Formats: sequence, C-alpha cells, structure tokens
Amino acid sequence: MALKMTGEMRLYCIDKKTGKIYNDTGFLKNKIVETGKEFILDEITNNSKWNSGLGIQSIALGDSTDLIDTKQGPAAGIDILIEDDGWNDVVDDDWRLASEIARSAIVSVSRVDQTMTIVAAFTDSQFTFVAGVVKIREAGVFLHETTAPVSNPQSNPSQKPYAMVARKCYWGYDDPLDPQYYVDRPYYKLEDGNTLMYEYRLTLG
Repeated sequence: MALKMTGEMRLYCIDKKTGKIYNDTGFLKNKIVETGKEFILDEITNNSKWNSGLGIQSIALGDSTDLIDTKQGPAAGIDILIEDDGWNDVVDDDWRLASEIARSAIVSVSRVDQTMTIVAAFTDSQFTFVAGVVKIREAGVFLHETTAPVSNPQSNPSQKPYAMVARKCYWGYDDPLDPQYYVDRPYYKLEDGNTLMYEYRLTLG
C-alpha cells in the first residue's frame, strides 16, 4: 500500500477587537515540490539533515504566479490561455517563490493523529501596501527562518538549509463552467492592523 502525503494551506485574518476570523480561504491543496519530497525522505531515514534537524521554520508570501523557469502565470491584466503546454499552476521542480514579499517564522506546531498543522503570523508592518491593499499570489513553506535558496538545492547542496518544501499559487478561471483562461485572483490583505494568519496542514495516509 502506497503512503500518500497531502499538503494544504489556509490564509485568514483575525479581527483584533472581536477575535473573529474573516477573509478565510479555507484549506486549499498545494504542491509538495521535489525539494520538499527529498527533504522529507532524507529526514525520516536519517540519510541527511538538510537544516540540522530543525524541520520547517517559516512560511513566505509572494506576489507572482510565475514558475521558476520564468514561464508566466496569470497576473493583473494578464490572462493565460488554458493549453496543454502552457502554465497550469505550480510544478514539481519549483524551488522558491517567484517574488517573495514577506516571511514569518513558525509560531506553533501541533499534531493530531496523522495530521501536522504549522502556523505563522504576519503583521501589516511586513507588507508594502498600495492604496491600502497588498495582493498575495503565492505562498511557500521553507526550512530557513529568514532566507530563501538562491539556487536549486537539488543541484547545489549548500542551499539545502534554505529549501522550499511546498508552494501554493492563488488564481482562478475566467468561467468555472466553461474555462478558457487562467485569470488573476489574488488574496487581498487590507491595511487594517489585523493579523494575517497562515496555516499549513500536512497529512499522511
């Protein structure tokens, strides 16, 4: 029986006055990329400690859906025609975010049965707002608290301590019933002083 590993991410805000959650994406599937899979395999077999056994240390946010091979994804005013050889979300060999804008260290880790949940928090001071809004188009889970890899850890072992485990892009279809294009559909964070929370949920089984 094959072991299946599933990663999901959730983004939401918490009203500091009422404690209520709003602008909640719910848990959405992401892609565990090749560097993440190799890290996990090496970690559980004690084959290699990519970051001295510290595990996942941060979650980063970005504002581009582009792939690391420079293939362009949907953006403001740019729709991508759905075709077999075109952009169709995150790929296995993505090893960093396309355009990182903020990063936060993990604030809590919990496990219930075969599901691990990792949480990070972002304050407004970490973002550059334009007309009171920042648009988030991607998110990633990383091994280093502050630093992203500068080259692919698969070909450059010195970058393993900074590796990305998983990546998520935020986009939509032009028409859910008869889609012809991938379109820009970022997560909007308002400059309202409330904390932005990110949860990453990893399930085995």
